[in-house]
Amino acid sequence: MPLNFIPVIRQAFSFWSILFKALALFFIFISTNVMAECSLKDVKVLIDEVLDQDKQKAIEFMKQVKSGYDSLDVIGKLMSESNRAKIDECRFQAAEYLTKRGHPPAH
Repeated sequence: MPLNFIPVIRQAFSFWSILFKALALFFIFISTNVMAECSLKDVKVLIDEVLDQDKQKAIEFMKQVKSGYDSLDVIGKLMSESNRAKIDECRFQAAEYLTKRGHPPAH
């Protein structure tokens, strides 16, 4: 008698296994789409606007960073509210780019 239930149990485990894999792929797809919104190119443009195109903001940035402020916070304060939100969403990319420019954020 117990051997008759083995195919039923296999089918049940197979269904849950497939469902689990489908859910895992779904969550991976969703998380990569959320993370894909941040690109280094966009972050570079925003940071370069402050440091290269506006000399007053660049001077203020250098002054505050040399006195010990966090470069990521300073660059955010010197930007408009909408750009600050973009940098805040892409903090990792912004920190990487500031580090390449010689201004690593404080950790």
